[in-house]
Amino acid sequence: MFRGPPSVDAPKDGSPTQTCFATLIVEPGPYTLKAAVVDAKGRRGSLERPVRAFMTRMARFRATQLMIGDGEAQPPTANTIVPTVTGALSGERLHAYMELFADTPASFEGTSVRLEIVPEGGTTIVDAADAVLQPTGPDSRVRAAAGSLKISLLPRGPYVARAIVAVDGKAVGDMIRAFRIGKP
Repeated sequence: MFRGPPSVDAPKDGSPTQTCFATLIVEPGPYTLKAAVVDAKGRRGSLERPVRAFMTRMARFRATQLMIGDGEAQPPTANTIVPTVTGALSGERLHAYMELFADTPASFEGTSVRLEIVPEGGTTIVDAADAVLQPTGPDSRVRAAAGSLKISLLPRGPYVARAIVAVDGKAVGDMIRAFRIGKP
């Protein structure tokens, strides 16, 4: 059982929202994520959410899900992206992040990741950019693919973010994540 930080300080800006992140390395399978909170007035609450830990096989890689969030011009990394659970976005940019795992560092030679946005149910790409493929830490068999796309000029509505993994220019797999743009 993982137990996160014993407490998280209340936001200093007076915001009613607090964000806390944790990364867990677990075996593939179903889990229940549980969180309990107590505010400064002693009010208590809890939540339970079923989750499934897995990675998708893409040719020579194993890939995490595509994580998305929104925000301003801050570059997306594992430490800066504020992920959305619901897929509701209203910021200037869509930030996308996923990790690729390989058996050897040489497996990443010739690898690229392209990010695309398409309207839900459509095929026309409304924006696209290459993701940056970079090491995540000391393990050279892991790379993060991160990038961002401007969404502030797109109309409100449902879309799909897609990360296409290619080796030597040939697509070997993709990850998709539905989201909805709603202006504040």
